[in-house]
Amino acid sequence: MYNKEILVGWKAISNYLNVSVTTCKNWVKKYKMPISKTGKRSGTVMTTVRALNEWVEIRNVGK
Repeated sequence: MYNKEILVGWKAISNYLNVSVTTCKNWVKKYKMPISKTGKRSGTVMTTVRALNEWVEIRNVGK
């Protein structure tokens, strides 16, 4: 089980999902993976573990 509620940054998100950063970025574009950005282009990305778990269940990505 993962203890952090909020994942901050592409590395944290990709590590949680056990995929590459590039795959995460592609999933945001292709499958509308739930992330929030602080700022416009180069802002920090973040999401919650709960949002990701729900998204993975609905999408069945990576299977």
